[in-house]
Amino acid sequence: MKNGRRFLFVVMMLILGIVTMETTARATVTKTYQIGTVKSTIYVYDKPSTKAKKKKAGTLSKRSYTITQMDGDFYRLSRGATVYGWVKKKEASVYVRQIISKKSQKLYIIGTGAAYRMPKAIAAEKRYNLTNDVAKSFTATAEEKIGKTTWYKGTYKNELIWVKATDVTLNAYAALDLHKVSSISAKEMQAFLLSKGKLPDNVLYKLAPSFVAVQKSTGINAQFMMAHAILETGWGSSTIAQYKNNFFGYQAYDTCPITCAKYFPTGAKGLSYYAYKINTNYLTTGGAYANGPSALGMNVRYASDRAWSTKIANLMAQMKPYKASDYSRKKAVTKTLTQPVEYEHIIPATAATPDQFKAIPANVVASFAKTTKVYKLPYATSPVLGTYTTDKTVKLVAYHSDVKDATVGKKTARWYRIAYKGGQGWIRSDTLTTPTLGFIKTQTTAHKGAGTTYTKVVDANANTPLKFALSKNKKVTKVVHNETWYKVYLPAAPNTAVWIASSDIVTY
Repeated sequence: MKNGRRFLFVVMMLILGIVTMETTARATVTKTYQIGTVKSTIYVYDKPSTKAKKKKAGTLSKRSYTITQMDGDFYRLSRGATVYGWVKKKEASVYVRQIISKKSQKLYIIGTGAAYRMPKAIAAEKRYNLTNDVAKSFTATAEEKIGKTTWYKGTYKNELIWVKATDVTLNAYAALDLHKVSSISAKEMQAFLLSKGKLPDNVLYKLAPSFVAVQKSTGINAQFMMAHAILETGWGSSTIAQYKNNFFGYQAYDTCPITCAKYFPTGAKGLSYYAYKINTNYLTTGGAYANGPSALGMNVRYASDRAWSTKIANLMAQMKPYKASDYSRKKAVTKTLTQPVEYEHIIPATAATPDQFKAIPANVVASFAKTTKVYKLPYATSPVLGTYTTDKTVKLVAYHSDVKDATVGKKTARWYRIAYKGGQGWIRSDTLTTPTLGFIKTQTTAHKGAGTTYTKVVDANANTPLKFALSKNKKVTKVVHNETWYKVYLPAAPNTAVWIASSDIVTY
């Protein structure tokens, strides 16, 4: 058919309505690399055109898709070799994919999150939880960033899965059987601490040989124990590490973290106690909190921080990089350990005490407003050592500022330490009458006379106990410029009377 006749033929067919012409030209199909989801209310088209056959997305909206093609205003949805159709770009939620790595990487499951069929965490893509796969490994063949989330793809349990990077770790130390000993030396540990600015007077630096010795006696990895001590003590800076040789917070309750914490006579004894406890409770099958002999397994019940085990593993790697050859031929050392001595919380009178232990001025005596219990530790559910009746008095020894005050009704009560039957006990201020005892409310200055015009004698820190001076059984006071001042004695100068403003004093 000649051109003229073809043109006339098309015109006639248009007039008769037998054929139509699209008002816009078809766009060219281009490649893309994205993950997408759609809503159930939109349409999925057989072709990238609103004139193509269509259907409601419906159940297709419950899945995620690979988007490898786009055509004009359309994306193509597919999964593997299956193509589901085309959707309008504006009706799809898309997540740009960026390949980070295609090298093979061995990963360890930390026990959180789930495995997915597609790299988008929606319910229909979930294959199974990973909470029961703690410390198990699988090999990833791809690492991708999808939107703002990093994912790993690999074969696990004979199927292709995707897991979030936050649910796995690359650090093999996290999954290491902690009954496999480290070849690290005390000098290597000390060199590591020095590299972090910790000097030879650091408590963990001095204890390094004990970590190696305890590894030998218990079979527990010394590198792990040092990393754990670093994390628990803030590189050896914690008060209970320095004053109580307690490196792992044993009995350090929230209401009395320093006072109630166990005291160990030496660092080695504190470390041996810890090794027995974690081996028995966490690292041995049948232990009260056992979930496998790794840091990841221990993390299940030991710490609420799900990143605890990876923090430990990172410190171990910094100390001495992981080499599979160091551990592949080693057998786990399983020993039955002897239960250690149970130590109390009390620091001996001959040992140094922390600043939180504040001596009460000499001769401050309490009488009892009612029959009063003496507790082993400063909290109401502690074992009761005995009682005092109202006809008795007792000398108060100390107040510990780390001990949380108690709330009794609408009042605040403070705990005081006393000497009791050759040891020590605790009584509460709401059961006592203490006319001469007060405390500095906030840091202030004590003066030689009543008023700020008098010479400064000493600075007084918050929570410092003081003894009121009495005259005819009444506190000695003076009013200066509408402010009441008290004549008191402070522990720093127990025989020198000083004056402090009433606004800086609190009583219980």
